[in-house]
Amino acid sequence: MLLVPPSMPSMIPEVLAIEDNGDFILTIEDTYEYNWIKDGVKDYFEIQVQWLNETFKLPRDVSVVVGECSNHLPEDESANAFYASDGQTSWLVYCYELMYQQYMTMDALNQYGYEWLPDYFCSPENIDECPTTEYRTLNVIDNVFYHEFGHAVIDLYDLPIPGAEEDIADSAAAYILLEFSEGNIGNDAIIDSAFWWLAMYNEDHLDMGYYSGVHSLSIQRYFNLACYAYGSNTSLNSNLLNTGLLPADRAKTCPSEYNKLVSSWDTLLEPFTQSVTYTPTTPTTPTTPTTPTTPTTPTTPTTPTTPIPAPIPAPIPAPTPAPTPAPPPDPDKKWGTLSVEKDTLEIPYSSSSRAQGETIKISGTVETSLIPQRQNIQMTVINPDGTISEQEVMTTKSGYFENLIQICCNNYGKYTVYAERDGDYIGTVVFYVVIKSTSQPTPIATPEPTPAPAPIADISIPAWIKNNAEWWADEVIPDSAFLQGIEFLIKEEIMIIPPTKTTTIASSTQNVPAWIKNNAEWWADDLIDDNSFVSGIQWLIINGIITVEQAESQIPISDSTFKTYTDDYDRFTIEYPDDWVLAEGNYSAIIAIEDQYDWRTEVQVFLNEGDILDDRTDSKVLRAIERNNWELCKEYTFDVDYRECSDFKVDDSYTIYTNDNEKVYFVKMTYTVVWQDIYDSFIINGKEYPIVSIIGLIYEGDHSWEITTESVDTYQEHSDEILHMIKSFSLGK
Repeated sequence: MLLVPPSMPSMIPEVLAIEDNGDFILTIEDTYEYNWIKDGVKDYFEIQVQWLNETFKLPRDVSVVVGECSNHLPEDESANAFYASDGQTSWLVYCYELMYQQYMTMDALNQYGYEWLPDYFCSPENIDECPTTEYRTLNVIDNVFYHEFGHAVIDLYDLPIPGAEEDIADSAAAYILLEFSEGNIGNDAIIDSAFWWLAMYNEDHLDMGYYSGVHSLSIQRYFNLACYAYGSNTSLNSNLLNTGLLPADRAKTCPSEYNKLVSSWDTLLEPFTQSVTYTPTTPTTPTTPTTPTTPTTPTTPTTPTTPIPAPIPAPIPAPTPAPTPAPPPDPDKKWGTLSVEKDTLEIPYSSSSRAQGETIKISGTVETSLIPQRQNIQMTVINPDGTISEQEVMTTKSGYFENLIQICCNNYGKYTVYAERDGDYIGTVVFYVVIKSTSQPTPIATPEPTPAPAPIADISIPAWIKNNAEWWADEVIPDSAFLQGIEFLIKEEIMIIPPTKTTTIASSTQNVPAWIKNNAEWWADDLIDDNSFVSGIQWLIINGIITVEQAESQIPISDSTFKTYTDDYDRFTIEYPDDWVLAEGNYSAIIAIEDQYDWRTEVQVFLNEGDILDDRTDSKVLRAIERNNWELCKEYTFDVDYRECSDFKVDDSYTIYTNDNEKVYFVKMTYTVVWQDIYDSFIINGKEYPIVSIIGLIYEGDHSWEITTESVDTYQEHSDEILHMIKSFSLGK
């Protein structure tokens, strides 16, 4: 990573060299989702850009943008790094999404690479003796950055290149890193990058388009980088040859290949180097980031058609209803298996719209890459009435996954479920839900709409329980010990979960389902939230495997009485406590409702015109709400507003339903606000106040309704009223 200036022989007369009319100009964009990556690479990019400016002359400025590309590009192009130019303006872009994939790949290599590359990766017992995942990831970033630099100099200097530009750019990266890095740092970068390409090698089933693309295949790029490293220093990299990672026939030509590479780039770049030398300071070791929550399988970067100019302020989108997806795909190639535990599920008829319902298990496997790692599976359920629900499931490291589909409330008929992995079709299953026969005639009613699920009550789980969950998932402790411990913690109210009643008496031989143990493992690894883990504990209680005695209700019930506000244009109604007051609120709010004239809790309703959800899943909508409110908090400063916002944190996010069965995207956030120039009987200017804020988004056609609340030290007092107001929101007919 640490580069020193080239000292190349003067081969071309100085008169042919260009004037220095530009610089590499670095912009590192803020990010909510990838802030841990931003903190880890900031010093690296600052040092590289400074070295490039001190080393090379440019005919014009080049914007180096490090940012979150999903804000600007199609999702399938966001894991990317690229160089683009329109002839007057040039951009070199590196996306946080690609760095995330690189981190996940190198983390998997660090964990499992010793099984097939023991000379380069350490076993778990010796992991502390090997380079960290952060170091290896930065090595890969180093190589990809200078690959894009190769594209930049080919364009900026109009270099005559005799072959495929992508391969030439790879050779430029190898030249820079191997010739101008201190010690073995450049060699480490090339070797780790080679293994990155090797880990992504999964080309047994590629269609013709991959072979005709501008990039060489991953396995070819691995061998080329391995050859460059071996050719630059045969003794340092002899293990490549000794372990068979570089065939002898190729290895014997590598020194010659590398010498030609160096000679060519020396000649090509000499006219464009600065005469003043520069030695950068040593970069600080990147901060160890928090392991991200959803592993993703890396993909080969592709060049997008639209460049990213200077950082673009991200608008605050509000999602809209998801369109009905196309029928399940039926391609020739299946990337896994999918099965349902039974073809027919019998459920009793219930006259109540709030019946608990039953579950049916969908399970399967998906092909894994060379490196075992967890993957996201997208599961689409088509209900009998044609409505669609989408869910995301995570596999185990071996590729197994399972999901429980909740069937509720007299929803009889045919269900179709199909699964995909990032567009790769896995399979489709069909099952039928029928009325369970009884000794008495059962009336057959018209299926009712899916009811609104009850809101999740407060949950409190001590952090140290995650250690126990991980030991249980790894079978360090037996089922009985873990379950008895959970029983004790719930009874003693050390662990608080929503009230749950036992409805089935378990047999003495009944085992804990595998999906609950998987939940425990994922929860211990911070891959799912507390609510998902608690759902498994509740299933154990319901089925009598865990026995606890809980109070009938731990959820406080509001004692307020409510009246109804009706929109002037009859677009909606909302209930609010009859001792609260209507107020002005934000200039763009349709209505503001406050607990008193100098409010401690304020509820506002906004109309967001033109919101289009497209095909975003619920989780993506919730993440967008979180990210955009984080950005909104950052924008509140005294320079532009009467208050300043900091310490933003998302407490929880999920979906609930209104009393009319409209889906609400519900996000609870906390942050700190300082006011200035405000006249209030309670607020003191300049003092910090903790805020709890709720966002509820409801979609209708081509727009959405946003219910926004803020509470100053009063959320616990008003939480039931707030929830009542959101659930009472009713769209006009």
